Amino acid sequence: MPTTRSAVPIFAAVLLLLPLLYVGSYLALVVPKGILLPTRVSAGSNSWSVYSYRYGGAFSRVVFYPLEQIDRRVRGKAWESGDLRRFGSGPLYSEMSDP
Repeated sequence: MPTTRSAVPIFAAVLLLLPLLYVGSYLALVVPKGILLPTRVSAGSNSWSVYSYRYGGAFSRVVFYPLEQIDRRVRGKAWESGDLRRFGSGPLYSEMSDP
């Protein structure tokens, strides 16, 4: 007896996993209070910028904008400014004292 397989269950599973992947990626990348990272202004001076995502910069802000708005409403206290976490090492990071 020949059996025919349908791709519908696999297609449905992939469609159901996409939103989970989107939300999981957002939760893995977001830092509500921000990350303080150095930004080189000129050869001799540095400034610091605050970013809300560990990776992706402007791309992450655009892709995750809808989830960020929901997150800001649901977890408002987490988005209030406070002590900023610093990532990295080296002389640039050691210039600022940890809280």
